[in-house]
Amino acid sequence: MECSKSTRTRFDPGWKGILAAACLAAVAGGWIFFPSYSLGGQTTAEVSLEELAEPVPVDLNTADMEQLILLEGIGEAKAQAILDYREENGPFESWEEVDQVKGISMNMIEAWEDKAVISR
Repeated sequence: MECSKSTRTRFDPGWKGILAAACLAAVAGGWIFFPSYSLGGQTTAEVSLEELAEPVPVDLNTADMEQLILLEGIGEAKAQAILDYREENGPFESWEEVDQVKGISMNMIEAWEDKAVISR
């Protein structure tokens, strides 16, 4: 099939294409700049998301099964034991009380140092 000149189309970027090209030129040419922020001597471009996001500790008085399982040494059985103890005795008042839960030891609690809290 032969194409005549009248049926050929040429590339027409339209206003969106022209706007995109103008924005790219403005950024590349330095007409528009994006500020960087300093975080401990590093600019935001040098800081990873992991460094910006601080882990949220698990609150033993409000955590559900899925949150408790995130703690080292806790599987479904121990998480359920924590939930059962909390239901029977109310919220934990101290780490010594957490130590009374079946299957939980002070060694485990010490391993959770920055990963778990007891809300009051």
